Amino acid sequence: MNGQQPYAHTKAHLPHEDIAKEKHDHHPPKNKRLVSHTMALGFNLAAIYVANNILNWNVTFITEDFNQILGLINFSIIATAVLNFVFIFYDKMRFYFLARSVLDIITIIVMYNIFKVFPFDFSGEVHIFSITTNSLAWLNTWAPYIFILGIIGTIIGLVVRFFKFANKKNIYY
Repeated sequence: MNGQQPYAHTKAHLPHEDIAKEKHDHHPPKNKRLVSHTMALGFNLAAIYVANNILNWNVTFITEDFNQILGLINFSIIATAVLNFVFIFYDKMRFYFLARSVLDIITIIVMYNIFKVFPFDFSGEVHIFSITTNSLAWLNTWAPYIFILGIIGTIIGLVVRFFKFANKKNIYY
C-alpha cells in the first residue's frame, strides 16, 4: 500500500477535516463550562438565601404578598441550581436543550405569577441602600411591564434555541 495506512484518503482521516469539524462544534471548552456553571450555582445559592430572607430585612417596597410567590421562586432557583450542578459534569446538547427549555418554562410561570401578584409597592418612602425617596410611585404603573417583556424575551429565547437545536447550531450561548 506504498507505506500509507488503509483508508488514509477518506475524509474522516484527513487532519484538516478534523480541524474543520472542531471549529463547527460550538460546545464551550470544559474549563469554561466548569467555571460558568460553578459561578451560576453559587449565584443560585445566594439567591435562595436572599429570596427567603428579604422580608426580614424590611425592604420597604417589597410587600407581604411576596410570600404568595416565594414557593415558586424557590422552586425555580432550586431547579436552576440542580441543573447548573449537573451541567458541570454533563451537558450534552440534547440534555442541555431539554433542561434549558424546562427552566425557561419555569421562568415564564414565575414571571407571570410575579406580574399577577406584583408584591411591590413604590408609592411610599423607598429606602435603597442609604437613599430615601418618595418619587418612585411611577414604578407601580410601569414595573409590571418589565415582567411582560421578560416573558416575551424568554419565549423568544426558547423559540430561537429550538430552531438552533433543530439546525444543529450553537445552543450554549
